[in-house]
Formats: sequence, C-alpha cells, structure tokens
Amino acid sequence: LGPSAATPPGPVSGLGPRRAMIVGVDQALLDLVVQVDADPGIFERFDLERNTQCLAETHHAPLLDDLLARAEEGGTVRKTPGGVVANSLRAAAFMLRRADAGGTAGAAARR
Repeated sequence: LGPSAATPPGPVSGLGPRRAMIVGVDQALLDLVVQVDADPGIFERFDLERNTQCLAETHHAPLLDDLLARAEEGGTVRKTPGGVVANSLRAAAFMLRRADAGGTAGAAARR
C-alpha cells in the first residue's frame, strides 16, 4: 500500500516545499474603475444604475470614450483585468493571503 491520502506529499528534491497554484482560462475582459462623484448626471446620460456593473453594449460606446478621455486628462481611471475567472482568482488570492495563489493569461484589444 502507498502512503496515506491524509499524509501531504513532501518537497520535490531541490525545489523546496510544494505550493499549490490555481490557473484560470477565461475570456479576457477589462474592468474600468472610475470615480464619478463630480459628474452626477453621468448615470442618466448613459442609462446606468448606481452601484451595479454591466457588460458594455453598443449604446455604451460614448461612455467608454468619456472614461478614456478622463484618463488622458489626468483623471483617476483604473484599468484592471476582469471577468469571472480573473475576479475569482483575485478573491482566492486575497482569502489565502497569497499574491501568487493564482493567475490568468489573456489580452484585451486596444481601441
């Protein structure tokens, strides 16, 4: 009989202790995080609800242009990897208190 299933495997020779890593495959999305307190009419102009998220549709194209213009003017626009898998891996890394717990690969097209 082999080692007990409850016994964790030992280190790989020369590589130190093993560390698990989660790798995700998903569609690459880009999240734009913008603070718009100084523009109270933005929600009505672009048919958005406060404190929610949505997938961009054709009628949101002017919103993207507006947000990117804010970035060029020195506004605070954060671009972060998004999507279900990327956001889930970010949460897992936070919960495990390990920045290297997971990763994704992908690219988002430039406009």
